[in-house]
Amino acid sequence: MIACTACNLSKNDKLATDVFLETLIDRNGNFLTMPELKIREDMMVYTSKKLKDLYEYSIDNGYTDIWVPRKKLAGD
Repeated sequence: MIACTACNLSKNDKLATDVFLETLIDRNGNFLTMPELKIREDMMVYTSKKLKDLYEYSIDNGYTDIWVPRKKLAGD
């Protein structure tokens, strides 16, 4: 997941909390309503299920450390 430099350095090999996964899924859903983004090759193969499956696959394969940013999200 894209993050600011400080957050990315602290995140390293940790999974972000599932609230970030849901935020990403919501964002991507909004992208899919935009014709100019919907035609992108990466968005043509995107599904929220695939993203959730990859998140679960990461947990199943040992990525169990959860990362929470020190900075608050906008709107929190």
